[in-house]
Formats: sequence, C-alpha cells, structure tokens
Amino acid sequence: MLSISKIFFSLLFLSNVLVSAQFSMKPKTHKLKMEPLNLAELSEDMREQIKNELKQESEKPKKTEVFSESHVAEIEMVFEHSPKKAQNIVKQLEDPDNSHDNPRYIFFVGDTGTGKTTMSEAIAHKMSQKGWHFIRVSSCQLLGSYRHVTGMRLENTLEKAASSNQPTLIIIDDLDLFLQHTDSKYHDTAETSEILWDFLEREKNNQNLFFIGILPNSTKMSDTARYKIFKNCVKFEPINKLLDRKNIFVKHLSRDDLKLHPEITDDFLFTQLAKIGSCSGRTLEQLSILTYQAQANQTPDSANKVIKKDSIEKAVKEYLDLQEYMYPKKKRS
Repeated sequence: MLSISKIFFSLLFLSNVLVSAQFSMKPKTHKLKMEPLNLAELSEDMREQIKNELKQESEKPKKTEVFSESHVAEIEMVFEHSPKKAQNIVKQLEDPDNSHDNPRYIFFVGDTGTGKTTMSEAIAHKMSQKGWHFIRVSSCQLLGSYRHVTGMRLENTLEKAASSNQPTLIIIDDLDLFLQHTDSKYHDTAETSEILWDFLEREKNNQNLFFIGILPNSTKMSDTARYKIFKNCVKFEPINKLLDRKNIFVKHLSRDDLKLHPEITDDFLFTQLAKIGSCSGRTLEQLSILTYQAQANQTPDSANKVIKKDSIEKAVKEYLDLQEYMYPKKKRS
C-alpha cells in the first residue's frame, strides 16, 4: 500500500501521465465546457467594434517565438519518431517545385500525448530557419460568447496569414471545436466550418501558405468534415512497439550528462516497459522524470549521474500503483 503522503505528493506530478495513458486506451472525449452562446444577432455597432478590435490586434507587432535549447532537443526527438508523412511536410515546403500537386494543408489526428502538437512545433521550428513565419493558436483562444464572434476571430487569424506576403505556417490546435456539433448552441460550428473550408479551397495554390489542423480521434464531426479531414491527414498512434518505447525512453534518460549503468540492458528495459503497455511519448517522458526522482532519493549527489536498475524499477512500480489507485479496475461479480 502507498502511504497517504506519497500518494498526495505524487498525484499532482503524475496527473498528465495517467490522463495520457488513459486516453491512449480509449477514444478521447473533449472535456472543455462552454457556456451557451448569446443567440441574439450582433448589432451593427457591436460588429464594428469587434472588427476594430481584431484589426488593432492584427496590427500589433508580433513577438518572434524563440525555442529554447532544451525544447529544440525535445521536438527534434518527436520529429524523428513521427510518421514519415508528417516529416515529409518539411521537404515539401523546402522545395516549392515539388509541392504544386500537394494540398496546402494537412490534419494531425490522434489521441492525447501522441505527439501531434509537438510535431507541429518541430515543423514550425525547422521552417523558421528557412525564413518561414508561423502563427500558432488553440481554437479555445478564438471562441466568443456571442454568435458570429468565433467566426470573425477565425477569419481574422486566417486572413492575417494569407495577407502577410510572407511564407507562413498556420497551426490551429483543438480544431475539432470548430467542426463538431453542427447544430450546437455552444458556438457557430456551421459558420466556422464554412470559413475554414472556403479558406483552404481558396488558398490551395498559395505556395507561401501551409495549414496544420490538430484534432483528437473525434466521433462528433459531420460526415462531410470527416471526409475532408481524412482525405489528407496523418494518424498519430500510441507507441506499441517495445523497441520504439525503449529508444524514446533512453533518449529522455540520457539528457545532460546522465548515463545508464552498464547493468541496464535492452532486455531489462523491454521487460520494464512491457509492464506499462501501449503508451504515448508523454508517458515515457514523465516516466523518465520519475526515474530521476527515484535515483535522487536513494543515492548521494555524486552518484546521481548514473541511472541504475532499481531506479527504473521503482519508477515503473510507482506509475503502475498510482494508475491502479486513480483508475481502479471494476470488481467482477
């Protein structure tokens, strides 16, 4: 049994790990709660006010996003292990002569923690080194309380990129919020869907523009939206192969000047990682942090730079114990 204090201090840290693992085993259901829209039509005065606010926002100097050295290392690792179709986007954008027949958009689809958002960041980073700009937003940032406001914000974001006269990558996370529940009173999905599809169709030959939409495995979209997405999408899967799990886990453990003890063999890692089952890259990252913690708690500072077997074993056991604590299996009658 885990002590109460251990559970208390571990739950907060492991919440992302366990949620990620839970979602990797069953379809994601979106947890975002929104208040119903004010269904009254916008007055002309309010519409003009919103337009002016959006215009002022667009005219503000945009700060260049800088990726830290540690974040670059993380996104490079995710890029290396992402589907080849996603990796080839960089080649497509680097060589315009070979991209005329390819759509100027793609959708990353998959469960939480499988690397969709991080892969989009990796592409943005690589293309920023080639002179590309990028706009990255979550659909939640564009949601409005009044009818038509969400559509106006989305349109403003897209048009800002198209009119910049610079090579620009647009990334929208949680895109499913704009495409599901067509008759919902929560936001104007019919309007936002139309704005998005019209924009992508209009800009399909714009070599200075590329759009990446990120969304979960959603069952709540219309058949039309589903068809358009799956015509050109990349599916991000949980990490099922033990060899891939091992390679990613070892890369996380090998950060800075830390080393693995010679007693840690591939067979040992395969055995330990098989215990956690199918998982996401986020789970392996958090598991590596648990390993560092276990190592620090049982060795003096001078020995912390060498990861030993028992630290990994304790990290895996703690992960499994807390997973069982938070998601207990139903008792069979």
